[in-house]
Amino acid sequence: MRLNNNLCYGTINYDESTITLSKADGTEHQRRCITLWHEILHGIRNHAGLEIENEEEIVDMFARGIYQVLQDNGSRLFDLEK
Repeated sequence: MRLNNNLCYGTINYDESTITLSKADGTEHQRRCITLWHEILHGIRNHAGLEIENEEEIVDMFARGIYQVLQDNGSRLFDLEK
């Protein structure tokens, strides 16, 4: 998938409130999950009306972090009583 002549794994359309992920064969599950979080975070930023310097780098850092936390702790993440 290309956006502004750059290769990308996903896009968000703020007007239609949709996220599109690349359907390229060989895109691994982890990459698609991180991309989904990446686009969700762009949506949250847009909804909040924030302007963020170095947005791509910051969003990507948080997307990777969220993905890893869920991978490592997903089954017990909200088990707060133990």
